[in-house]
Amino acid sequence: MIAEVNFQKIFEAVRGSAFALFDFLTDVFTITYYYDQDDNEYWWYATSMIVSISSALCLQLTLVFFIHQFDKEWLRRELLATVTFMKPALNIFRVLTKTKVAGHEMLDQTTELVYFKACKLGLESIPCTVLQFVGLQKLFSAGESQEASYNIGVVVSLLITAAATSHTVMYMSYIKDITITNR
Repeated sequence: MIAEVNFQKIFEAVRGSAFALFDFLTDVFTITYYYDQDDNEYWWYATSMIVSISSALCLQLTLVFFIHQFDKEWLRRELLATVTFMKPALNIFRVLTKTKVAGHEMLDQTTELVYFKACKLGLESIPCTVLQFVGLQKLFSAGESQEASYNIGVVVSLLITAAATSHTVMYMSYIKDITITNR
């Protein structure tokens, strides 16, 4: 039953990818919004977010290369899944269904999932959440003293980024605690 494919496991996988995709899209929205502001500090927030997102993606691509370097076909598929935000869904689905490794991988499925989540969490999710929060706080304080407007999309972006961050932490804790050997 543990390895059985069912609707709940597919839903979990799709939800993981949806969080990653929505988080990225709202980050892009916030970055463009900050670049449109006249203040140089917002330019710094936007540039820092780009560096953060790029760093996480580069490290994830490096991990894919390291894990799948001995099978070029798997490597191409996993690289494509990483840049199209399908990798979280694949990782979650593989862990939930106890998918057997193909034999060329350098890490098991659970460790790969945790490494990918840790990359996203440490290099993108937490820094972008903090940058968005500080930028939004600056927008609110500027609105009290002068005619500055903030976009409700920036608030929604912060909420989605915070939700994606908490989902990542929660899911990593769940996956590492689900089996006795990982516990």
